[in-house]
Amino acid sequence: MPWVGFSLMAAVSLATVSSAAAPLQGPGECTHPEAAPEQVVRKLLDAGNRSDLETWLCLFHPDARQFRRSEDPHRLADRPSATVTDAASRRRVYEEIFSRPDKTRAEILGMLSLGELVVSRGVFHAPTGPIQTLTIYRVHDGRILDIWDVEQQRD
Repeated sequence: MPWVGFSLMAAVSLATVSSAAAPLQGPGECTHPEAAPEQVVRKLLDAGNRSDLETWLCLFHPDARQFRRSEDPHRLADRPSATVTDAASRRRVYEEIFSRPDKTRAEILGMLSLGELVVSRGVFHAPTGPIQTLTIYRVHDGRILDIWDVEQQRD
């Protein structure tokens, strides 16, 4: 199971962030409520690549929801995550993921945003081989409110 909900890649982005956006805090700290949504997604993925659990967790809104891909090709990410259902399960799942010796690294290949929504295309560099991903995030008040894992394909 590749990075449940660790949607979308860090590091390289085709999009730019407005210089007027509020600054993000350092590692181990949450974002500023006025942070640009793309900045928040980048910080989330950077935290995941560092296995920085506390930064990862603090970037989620208290009411955050994660959705997984649908089996129906006519529906997009319409099923709630089976493993991440609340803050406690998010901590439990990602403590286990971040403690694995074989790390998966996420890389952003492209990103665009409109309002609170960020669409990201990326690749997980997993021990079993690369996995292409398409994920949508909703960022509200500087934190991830919703994640829709739309598609994942092995190379």
